[in-house]
Amino acid sequence: MGQIVRERRSLASLILVACALLFTSPAQALDLVEADPVVNSTITSAPSAITMRLSGEIVETGSSMSVRAPSGKLVDDGSLLIDGAQALIGLGALSESGRYTVTYQFMGIEGELLSGSYIFTF
Repeated sequence: MGQIVRERRSLASLILVACALLFTSPAQALDLVEADPVVNSTITSAPSAITMRLSGEIVETGSSMSVRAPSGKLVDDGSLLIDGAQALIGLGALSESGRYTVTYQFMGIEGELLSGSYIFTF
């Protein structure tokens, strides 16, 4: 009798797990949709900010962005603003010519994480 009860509990547990897998949607992947300056672009006038648009909404907690000059010097002003699926960080004066690196990490509203970097040339 005890074995039948254990088997029924195991079967019920399996059914619950199967239902959970069938009826929950996985977190959507978070992707970079657009950036300004454009990824791998060459620009001739210095921007006052870097803006990025992502494929889903992001939250401030767990999100960061930084911009480094060719020498490695940090040139962003640390003022990361997030609004829905968009992020913006202000820049100081870009005084060096060459490749600038934008490094980012964004946390989506469902806990998905996007990390990466891109360059633009000034």
